[in-house]
Amino acid sequence: MDEFARIRLWTGGRQRPEWQRSRGVVVGIGDDAAVLEPDREGAGAPRHLVWTIDTMVEDVHFSTSTMDDADIGWKALASNVSDIAAMGAEPRHALVSVSMPRSRDPERVRRLYDGLYECADRYGVAIVGGDTTASPDRLVVTVALGGSVEAGKAVTRAGARPGDLVFLTGPVGLSAAGLHWLSGAAGNFTGPVPLEAAETLPAISCVATVWRSMETSIALVWAMTFSRVRAIISMELTASPVAS
Repeated sequence: MDEFARIRLWTGGRQRPEWQRSRGVVVGIGDDAAVLEPDREGAGAPRHLVWTIDTMVEDVHFSTSTMDDADIGWKALASNVSDIAAMGAEPRHALVSVSMPRSRDPERVRRLYDGLYECADRYGVAIVGGDTTASPDRLVVTVALGGSVEAGKAVTRAGARPGDLVFLTGPVGLSAAGLHWLSGAAGNFTGPVPLEAAETLPAISCVATVWRSMETSIALVWAMTFSRVRAIISMELTASPVAS
């Protein structure tokens, strides 16, 4: 199967052309590059572009022994959506690069795209292009995600002030608890929550103060390490019962 056949298998018929046009896509998958219209939401109010990128390497950032192919695709995009959300921005367009061993069945990568597009549909992301290459022996997935935010309204890490309240979206610890369970280290755990879902389909969450936010996986360590936020005096975090 050549590269163009693989692209058709993985991406064909996934998102309706009219829906992509509503997200500002002029030229999408199938050409040398994507062409996008500027985001002009808010009656012409100026907006800034926000971009992020994450790479996941098999046996480093995910394991096929604990995640199925669709879950890997979901996670690849969800980690980027989390970064965009932490900036107070709206996710809009994604580029996806997949490097796969020649021995890997292309059908398995199609299932990866099932999960990636499921996440894209949930958060309103148009997949507009990408790349596919061979790799020696590991699957590598890279997603670049672009979004937009009203000019001057991006929420950065530098905005915290002494006395700010700290807010957390989503439950704490479920992803780690799910991995612990799936790795066989949970012993005789009998909790009622399906931890598999917690590890393989992570929810989007972030930590925020009034003036700054960040993706949860690094936020708590950052908040307790850097001097500019040591003076935060009110912080209440509630862990999920199954993760505590």
